[in-house]
Amino acid sequence: MKIAFIDPANNSPFYNFSLLTALEDNGCVISFFTSRFTVNEQLKFDKLRYLHYFFFRVSTKISKKYPSLREYRPFRFLRGMEFIVDLTRLYFYLRNADYKIVHIHWTAVPMFTWWFIRLLARRGIKIVYTVNNIYKKDNDNGENAENKYVRKILYYSDRVIVFTQKTKDELLSHVSLCQDKVKVVPHGNYDIFRITHHLDKKTARRSIGLAVEKKVLLFFGRVETYKGLIYLINALNIVKEKESQIYLLIVGKFNSGSDIEELITRDKLESYVMHESRFIPFRDVEKYFVSADVIVMPYIICTHSGIHYMAYSFGKPVIATSCGELAETIEYGKSGFLVPPKNEKALSDFILKYFKLSENEQSEMSKYCLKIAEEKYSWQPIARKLMEVYNSLIL
Repeated sequence: MKIAFIDPANNSPFYNFSLLTALEDNGCVISFFTSRFTVNEQLKFDKLRYLHYFFFRVSTKISKKYPSLREYRPFRFLRGMEFIVDLTRLYFYLRNADYKIVHIHWTAVPMFTWWFIRLLARRGIKIVYTVNNIYKKDNDNGENAENKYVRKILYYSDRVIVFTQKTKDELLSHVSLCQDKVKVVPHGNYDIFRITHHLDKKTARRSIGLAVEKKVLLFFGRVETYKGLIYLINALNIVKEKESQIYLLIVGKFNSGSDIEELITRDKLESYVMHESRFIPFRDVEKYFVSADVIVMPYIICTHSGIHYMAYSFGKPVIATSCGELAETIEYGKSGFLVPPKNEKALSDFILKYFKLSENEQSEMSKYCLKIAEEKYSWQPIARKLMEVYNSLIL
């Protein structure tokens, strides 16, 4: 049984590498169709047995030589045209190579991907599609043109993969699909980032200029409106009045002159915040998570995120809003705490609540996070569960 796994721009490089490696370890013959268009080149994708850099070959060469061109419209137009050509090439390749299952993990342009899978379906090829996000923006009502074609993809797919039962329930409330068609296959841990496994908090903080005595919150990942960082900044302004050692580490890019930057300046929070806006190399991620006491995810909406899985891999509890899959994957009082979205008062209360816990209570939460990362979110059983989905389409 030959399976094609497709992520054109390698949008989930660490997930892809971990999952595909585990699938290969379990004897699955799976080909990965992607591109070199990724900043995470530290991952050794060439170790995968069946790897095809099929997408965006021209634009990847251009972007490596002239990185600044990525932001310009002609470059994005070139990428769009390339995607159409690459999908067409891939269709004939898959058809002639006798692939039985095509698993689309990400799509660059849903409209073109819909036509692509229609052609595959006519050839008798089974389609598996991963739902990473139901909504892309906090004001998204699900009726935009992109979601229109995503719905078409869902209808044409033979199996739809989601990461949690909560996501499945939410998806089925928006799209009329047979329940048996939607399968829950959990997201795995991010132990791949634990490079040294013995880096201590004191050393990690020293490496980024943080004082050991600080009580450190970490917000990690690219800053988007739907991630609710503004509510965390407001909560910080409340917390600092009761906890002078509080400190927020923001590791994620936001534009200079943004609302976040203005808010930090307005409330005179500069001495309570460190902002790291550069791209964080793979090898450096570890020191930021080890430096933190607790990870904060003040998201307004959330279908899926990998940040809390990363936190668990480092034994870090998470304070998050009760939206999307976070309401299911954050175990209240065990792996973290849940608060209502858009509520800085509740967020500040639970930040203070966490730091009022005894060292032993914090240690127990940390141990539990490590335990579920190693057991519940281990890649090997996850790979086997996905293989069961593949097998159900053939048998």
